Amino acid sequence: MAVEHAGQFRATLSGGFVECNEEIQMSLMSVTEVAEYLGVQEIRVERLERESLLLSREKDAEGKPLFDKADVEKYKEFAERLGGI
Repeated sequence: MAVEHAGQFRATLSGGFVECNEEIQMSLMSVTEVAEYLGVQEIRVERLERESLLLSREKDAEGKPLFDKADVEKYKEFAERLGGI
């Protein structure tokens, strides 16, 4: 299965393609929420995003990054394996 773009995907099935327009739900987190979850200051989350260590999915009305919860969870697990955040 390959993601075509947000909200749709295309899967190969017996040599053909099956399309699905099912919405793929992302749970977005603000900089403040990510900072609380990771136990760091907000400036640290902004730096992680600026350095492309944690990628934002969208921007809020103020232009601040919003992060997919699944990405944040994966980042936390990875960082802890390396010795901490």
